[in-house]
Amino acid sequence: MKHATPLTYSFSYGFLGGRGNSRHFRKMLTKAGYIESKNLNSANIIIAHSAGCFMIPESTSAGLILFIGMPLSQNNPWQTFKIAGKENYKEFIRNKHILKVINIGFYAAFYGITQPKRNIKIMRDAKNIPQIKKYSDATVVFIVNKKDPWPDIKNSISKLHRYNWSFVSMPGSHDNIWEYPSSYVAIIKHFARSVNSSLKH
Repeated sequence: MKHATPLTYSFSYGFLGGRGNSRHFRKMLTKAGYIESKNLNSANIIIAHSAGCFMIPESTSAGLILFIGMPLSQNNPWQTFKIAGKENYKEFIRNKHILKVINIGFYAAFYGITQPKRNIKIMRDAKNIPQIKKYSDATVVFIVNKKDPWPDIKNSISKLHRYNWSFVSMPGSHDNIWEYPSSYVAIIKHFARSVNSSLKH
């Protein structure tokens, strides 16, 4: 895909998440011709995972936003967290991705230590779902993994259908984004092509 000016992207990470998780994902995006931006306000594309879905500034000028694993299951967040963790472990082991599951555990511990204020805020807000913004100036893609309990799609879909979003079902668990980043790069390529004329360069 060729552009006069390459499109930029930025990640909005979830609980116990950060740049370490997206290392392979970012390499693939660079190879595909995208440029990383650390500014969620000005990036053309935002990739939001888990609690990061609620951390996108309203002032963003992004033309494409991916919501992956948005945490909408709030009745018992701690129980959901444990279920999601078990599903992650089972999927990674089943796919023989031992090193990847070790890496995710390492980064969870690392970001748990280095981002205490951010993590505490996410935990405090866990039972109160923020108002979901429409981002009407952007193409929004809502991605649900089949073994991810966080989006709580059965109870949430009626609320979400009022938004003019695209909905994509993917296999795997909550952290499938880090297990198979190539699948999400393909989604970005598809939707970036379709909205290229509206993306701000």
